[in-house]
Amino acid sequence: HVGMKKYKKVIVLGAGFSKALCSSMPLIKDLLENIEEDSLLKNFVSNAKAKLHDYFDVENCASYILSREIFFSDKEDIEFYTLRKEMLKHIYNEMKNCEPDPDKMDIMGKFLCYCYKENILLVTFNYDLFIEKICKNLSECGKFVVKYGINLNEDPYQESAKIDGGDLDEKKIELLKLHGSFNWFSMSKYDNADIGDVISLEQNAINEIFIEDVPFFVPMSNTKQKYFAGNFYKLLWKKMKYYIDNAEELDFIGYGFPKTDFDNLLLFSSYKEKIKNIVISETLEDRETKKRLEKVFSSAKVHTDGAIKYIKQIIK
Repeated sequence: HVGMKKYKKVIVLGAGFSKALCSSMPLIKDLLENIEEDSLLKNFVSNAKAKLHDYFDVENCASYILSREIFFSDKEDIEFYTLRKEMLKHIYNEMKNCEPDPDKMDIMGKFLCYCYKENILLVTFNYDLFIEKICKNLSECGKFVVKYGINLNEDPYQESAKIDGGDLDEKKIELLKLHGSFNWFSMSKYDNADIGDVISLEQNAINEIFIEDVPFFVPMSNTKQKYFAGNFYKLLWKKMKYYIDNAEELDFIGYGFPKTDFDNLLLFSSYKEKIKNIVISETLEDRETKKRLEKVFSSAKVHTDGAIKYIKQIIK
């Protein structure tokens, strides 16, 4: 019996990591720009803005659409079902064409090699496919392939079964995607899913059959509960907890524990003696965040010079 792998260190990547890699990555506050004209979503957002004036807030509006539970008529229930689907599709469309900036590829390749050599596990709240793309691009230290830490089903429409021996010189990088991924699709079509419902597709060949589907990911921090039903994410988070329990160190890159992520704040504060580095950027807001974080995570160094600078320092 081999038992599960243990990692020396776990690095958690937040939205600030992807933003640092891709300058065109939209922030939450930009998410409701460019909504498809004549869609239910466009009308809903325009009406909400007109009604609420300065009270209108992108994150709250998105959360409302994604998590509303009480409806006063069937018509409204159906409408919100459509709104939810349109909202997820919109988030996906806004983000799916984002690519890591070409000038960041090299340093990111080195970062992945560093994680591999130093026995570091990567965990992320992001759903983009940046790490997968960087692995595809990697040549200098052998072939890398991303493993998601759970056994996902393969595309059921694939003609020939892949023989899963993999290349001998293939190095595996484990990446736990706690909020889902743009190349995962749920076969059950519910907001939530069990482990048997989710398939993983090769990102460059998202099967024509799924081209119109919305991938399986958890949008926005304040609507998680709905999507976390079913055992899929529970298994993923459980695995992460096991790895952190057994690691010596825990670092965060591009994640500043926003107040809306109360559950993450509580969860990770119970590991505060392991948390050594938290990397955020250098806006005024981030400097305020730094003060808050230093009170909670007293043994951590909070860096406000952004993900790329920090990564350059550690891979030296």
